[in-house]
Amino acid sequence: MNIPVIRAMQRAVTLYIGRMTAASLLQIGVITEWDPDIGWDLNRQGYQRAPLAKHYRRIGEFLIMEGDPLLPTSALLSAREDEQGVLHFEPSASNLDFGYLKLPEGRMLYIVDYQHRWRGLEYAIREKRAVNLRDFQIPVVIMANARTYEEIRQFYLINSKQRRIDTDLALALMQTMATSTDDPELINLAGPGKRYRIRATRLTFRLAAMSTGCWVARIQEPNMSPKPEQVASPKSFADSLRPILSNRCPLHSLSDNELLQVIMNYWEGIRILMPRAFAGPRNYAIQKTPGLFSMHRVAAQKVLLICQNQGNYSPQNVAGILAPATSYMDEEFWATGGPITAYGGAGGHKALADRIIAQLP
Repeated sequence: MNIPVIRAMQRAVTLYIGRMTAASLLQIGVITEWDPDIGWDLNRQGYQRAPLAKHYRRIGEFLIMEGDPLLPTSALLSAREDEQGVLHFEPSASNLDFGYLKLPEGRMLYIVDYQHRWRGLEYAIREKRAVNLRDFQIPVVIMANARTYEEIRQFYLINSKQRRIDTDLALALMQTMATSTDDPELINLAGPGKRYRIRATRLTFRLAAMSTGCWVARIQEPNMSPKPEQVASPKSFADSLRPILSNRCPLHSLSDNELLQVIMNYWEGIRILMPRAFAGPRNYAIQKTPGLFSMHRVAAQKVLLICQNQGNYSPQNVAGILAPATSYMDEEFWATGGPITAYGGAGGHKALADRIIAQLP
């Protein structure tokens, strides 16, 4: 396959800017989505969100109905030369930066940003038989020698400002590749005042991968529709950890392994007090957003500080500390449609935490 391109350079990354037909892009495009069969092994996972059928079908219908559609945005692709070999660029005789990419049979390009439009084209051409769209021209930007880290970074940069798109998986994947958790690039990507999310996301994904404890199969897999017992999103869990990871909480200085064990013990202590709520999490809010935000605030401001002073973080000790808050350490309080409904939103979560703390010794 020959692709007419212009060659450019940015940050030592070779870029090829050109055009392809829709049929060609469908033939060689690959999307690396989250694979539920792989699970929480971030070293092997893809970073793209699961496609929304309603979204890409709407794009496909638009392309069909328009007759002569205009879809000017370009597809960002990655060649992964370190895995698949260097692309063959044949320059023109008159200008060495103009020419053709010659892709051999079987060579694939990874779609970094264009997932739903690619799916829309696939839907229109392959399912709806809109064969006239096979020759529809797509502007493309191909990153030739970008590291996979850079590929995921670009996905994060492009999509993290869109509220409907979850990019926590991309942030977690970048951490598995970063040379240091204090990598300035990660801090910059997290954004002003959000540095805590780097560690929070890492801890959340590690907790979700655990094979024991009360969070097994309770945290939703990234970019996938939740299964019945998956009641917490990675984003909510990570954001709720902010009080524990704050510099004002002395436990933030613990290592990841130590802090993860403390958090697990804390929730096991809560489970001792409310076993039915943890056995049927869909019917209770304790492991959902209200429980996460309020109980992590209680942990940071009171319970874990007592545990630290006592030198005892066991679930039994946590349960003993929380037990006096009888009004709130009660399954009926957290039941769906019960009193917990009065504590919605950030203000409600804080008010609930304050009331629980007020009942503790």
